[in-house]
Amino acid sequence: MKFGYPFFRQSGEYPLLINDEFVARFKPGISKEKIEAYIDSQKVDIVSINPHVKNQYVLRVNADCEQF
Repeated sequence: MKFGYPFFRQSGEYPLLINDEFVARFKPGISKEKIEAYIDSQKVDIVSINPHVKNQYVLRVNADCEQF
């Protein structure tokens, strides 16, 4: 994780952490090439690929993303 911001909910006593990484899993049967082309088009970078869960990636929002 490159950065994170604490976010406090009004109704909760525990803070949430908003960060730049998330886990994505794609349906079985989708090729690695198609997955990685989609990831590139969404302005995110691959942090790691889970070796134990097929088609599961840890992704990070990259600097080109204007909405984060």
